[in-house]
Amino acid sequence: QKSTLTIDLKASYAGGTRYIPVDVQKSMEQKVTVWDLNDPYGSKYPDYFKADIKFGFKLNGARITQEYLFFIENVTNHKNMFYQYYSVSTGEIVTVNQLPFYPMMQFRLTF
Repeated sequence: QKSTLTIDLKASYAGGTRYIPVDVQKSMEQKVTVWDLNDPYGSKYPDYFKADIKFGFKLNGARITQEYLFFIENVTNHKNMFYQYYSVSTGEIVTVNQLPFYPMMQFRLTF
C-alpha cells in the first residue's frame, strides 16, 4: 500500500466588478429595486479576494483507493460583494456577499 498526504493553497485577487447602482429614490417610490441607468457600470465593488486551503490523505490499496479531503473555502472570511438590491421592508439597500468561511469534508472510494 502507498499513501499520500497533500496540502493545497489557492488564492485569488481581482479588481472589483463594475455594476449598475440602485436608484434609491425611485426604488422607494415604486417599492421595487430600480436601477440608475444614468451611469451604467460607472460604479465598482471593492476588490475581490479569496483564499482556500485543502488537506488530503490518499491511501492506494491493491483494488481500492480511499481519499479523505478537508476543504476550507474563503479561509480568511473576506466579505466579497456579490450584488445589491433595494429592500422594501427596510427601505435600505441590502448587500449580498459571496460565500463566507465554508468548511467541507469529502470521502471518495475508487475501484
